[in-house]
Amino acid sequence: MMNKLREAVRHPYAAATSAFAIFGALLHPAAAEAFLWALLGNAGHIFTAATIGGFTMPRVFPSLAFVKPFLIPVIAISGVAYAARLAYTVYQDMNKEL
Repeated sequence: MMNKLREAVRHPYAAATSAFAIFGALLHPAAAEAFLWALLGNAGHIFTAATIGGFTMPRVFPSLAFVKPFLIPVIAISGVAYAARLAYTVYQDMNKEL
């Protein structure tokens, strides 16, 4: 149990999340909110670019295979953000129609 907890705390995603939280706390909350809304608004573009760069380009150009491990977290995060944005848009449309 403790080994799993230790691995989770040492995982790069945990470090990135902690760094982002500290960075967000140091910023003015309005600036952090504007940055997050800008990322959420462009999640579809980020997801598309990261997917092409992470999955298609290494197949075409094998010398770019080193990029894939760096883009997989970007693909995962932007995919979830894009799905959340689409779900929120559907929710807003349903509320407007009902």
